[in-house]
Amino acid sequence: LYELMSQPNTEVMTVSHYSQMAMMYYIPCLVNKEIKFFYSPTKEVPVVKDINNSILRQLISENQRFFFMISANRYTKNPTNVIKAFRVFAKRHPEYLLVTVGYPKSVHPNHVALPILTESDLEYAYKHAFALIFASFFEGFGYPPIEAMRYGTPVLASNVTSIPEVCGDAATYFS
Repeated sequence: LYELMSQPNTEVMTVSHYSQMAMMYYIPCLVNKEIKFFYSPTKEVPVVKDINNSILRQLISENQRFFFMISANRYTKNPTNVIKAFRVFAKRHPEYLLVTVGYPKSVHPNHVALPILTESDLEYAYKHAFALIFASFFEGFGYPPIEAMRYGTPVLASNVTSIPEVCGDAATYFS
């Protein structure tokens, strides 16, 4: 890989300024090479009329207020700390739920663990969430905040890696 990347006829591209800088840091042969970055394009998701997941359908039909976290099955998304912090929050605000996608099971009464959702159901969840929690430790780009913002859903996001670059001043950040 290093040999290929250091060739003069090789162009290197990535999805954010953050990942551009990380590549130069971790791959020393790229320090003197131009690395171009292009932000990822958004995707069009055809939203079907019915919500496939029965739990999500019930939450939305009952106008339940929920914070939303996706990819909670991945360590880098920081689900353990989100769930721990939400447990404290729920003691003061029991009317709110934390809905996670991909986490193996619900771990307290205010936590609803959903399986991986269809693209259309995911759009419904973004649209109806009280806020998206995006506590990721590492992102090269980070689609979920943009997908939530498309519906005017507030975003609470970690202040590391590419996230502030992608979200700008449209998110509320935490450490």
